[in-house]
Amino acid sequence: MGWHRVADIRTPDAKGLCGNDIALLILSDNIGSSEATPATPAVEYPMTDRSKYPSMADTAIGYGLTAPDTNTAGTRRIKSNIDIQCVPGDAQLDCDPNQVFGGTAKEFLAGDGTCEGDSGSGAYEQTSFQAGTFVALGVLSRGGQSTDGKTCLGAIYTRTDAWKDFIRSTAVDAAQKGG
Repeated sequence: MGWHRVADIRTPDAKGLCGNDIALLILSDNIGSSEATPATPAVEYPMTDRSKYPSMADTAIGYGLTAPDTNTAGTRRIKSNIDIQCVPGDAQLDCDPNQVFGGTAKEFLAGDGTCEGDSGSGAYEQTSFQAGTFVALGVLSRGGQSTDGKTCLGAIYTRTDAWKDFIRSTAVDAAQKGG
C-alpha cells in the first residue's frame, strides 16, 4: 500500500479549453484489489442511456476545500446524491441554452458539492455507487463560487463516454504493460 510510480501520462490530442480536461495515468506496477477498488468508466454505453445509468445524481469523492478561502483541503470527503443538472443532448436533462453552463457536448453540469482541490476526481453514477460497483461518469474539470465568495457552486465534469476510444486504448495499453 502507499505511493505508486507513474510510467506514463496520457492526454487527448484534442485542443481547446473546454471538454478536453482528462488525463490517464499508467502506473509502473499493478495494484491489487486489497489496496484499491477499481472504478469502471462509463464508456460502453452513453451516459444518457437510463437503462444502464438510471440515476440522475452522482457521488463526488475528493480532497478539496469545503468552502472558498478555507484551509480545509487534504481530507478525503464523499458527497452523495448530487443532482446532475444537465447533459448536452440528453432527452431528459438537456442543457437549457438560456442557462449559464458554458460547457461543451463533452461535459455535463452537476449541482453543488465539490470545491477547489477536487479537480480530477470522479463523478460516480449514484445507483452504481450505492451498489458498490462504482461507474465513473466523468472527471471534475471546474466549478464556480457564490458572488460573496463563501460557497462553492456547481461542478462541470468531462464526460467519460465522450472519450471512450481514448480511455479504451489507454486501458488496453496499460493492461499489456502490466501483464
